[in-house]
Amino acid sequence: MAISSQFKIFICDHLSGLGEISTRSMFGGAGVYCQGVMFALIAGEELYLKADDNMQKDLDDLGCGPFMVKFDKWENPRPMKGYWAMPESASSLPPLPVLPAKSHQYGPFAPNHYRAHRQ
Repeated sequence: MAISSQFKIFICDHLSGLGEISTRSMFGGAGVYCQGVMFALIAGEELYLKADDNMQKDLDDLGCGPFMVKFDKWENPRPMKGYWAMPESASSLPPLPVLPAKSHQYGPFAPNHYRAHRQ
């Protein structure tokens, strides 16, 4: 699954309020880094955030799922621990610096932040 350069640019621009955002190609996808620390990945033109157990539950409540990995062609895909899809509504939001975070627990990636802007 190739990732378009336009999608990488969109992600970097959209998240630029967090600091210096960059991407690095890996395994047919891309890692997303802030100040050199990987915090998300891109696969199939979808962004997956690194999430702890609490954030995973909140993302699950919003209908998001884990990043699924298929290690060989005979195996069923398995969830990759720790990476969950962003809510669909997030892509239509203004860049992050414009929006106040609703939860100090997750900062700008607060699921409530996206739930409040769904309409």
